Amino acid sequence: MKKERNLLKLLTDEECLDASKKAFLTADLHKKSAETLSKDGDYGIPVSHLVLSTEQSVIGILLYLQHLGMNVRNVAGVHMFFTDHIIKHQLATMISFMYPILKLFMGFVQKTKEKLHNPDAHIEYSEEEEAFMSKDEKKIQHIFKDLPEMMDWWDDANIQKNKGFYVDYSKSIETPMEVSELEYKRAFVIVDNFQKQISDTVSYFEKATEDDKKDIKKNSKKYGIDKILLPVIEARKKEIRDKR
Repeated sequence: MKKERNLLKLLTDEECLDASKKAFLTADLHKKSAETLSKDGDYGIPVSHLVLSTEQSVIGILLYLQHLGMNVRNVAGVHMFFTDHIIKHQLATMISFMYPILKLFMGFVQKTKEKLHNPDAHIEYSEEEEAFMSKDEKKIQHIFKDLPEMMDWWDDANIQKNKGFYVDYSKSIETPMEVSELEYKRAFVIVDNFQKQISDTVSYFEKATEDDKKDIKKNSKKYGIDKILLPVIEARKKEIRDKR
């Protein structure tokens, strides 16, 4: 009998919650392993564990969104997030890019609503929010100055993972011991940032009322999870086809 590759179809929405918690715990264990191993002055395997940590975080957030009733399980090709490493990195890239923008937008909307309901309230806007409100291009560019480097890192995440785990040969023998402390620190900052974004997203939904959660399940289509995942899935499928 053919094995079901879509883990989401094997679990109920309630079971997805438990599975998401275990995925997040596994992600945390990979990250802790990286921190422990790096103390010995070797950085290759720690970088690999950091990449694996993000992969588990991606699985965790997909399981969690299904638990909320966002119908992730029926997105065509979603099984790839459970069978392919690189597609997880590509989704992490998208989340890392979208999250800062979404966070600014949501913060601005929330404060605008607060001001409408309470005109006399003193609303303090962050430096980032003020930059967007004033459309200050230089400040906006400064806010997102690290994005290109971060996106380059995600593009090479699978290479970095393999470099940290295995002995290889290109022009000479390459070993995990050649990964530098600087490479490890860069990986740690990017991964730590990503996991905080995932944690903030979960915390946001955890604060939702029961009525809000019922509304999410009832109106799952309006959240457009397929519009987020399908472009990533199709792009990865194309990459695989082009390599054949």
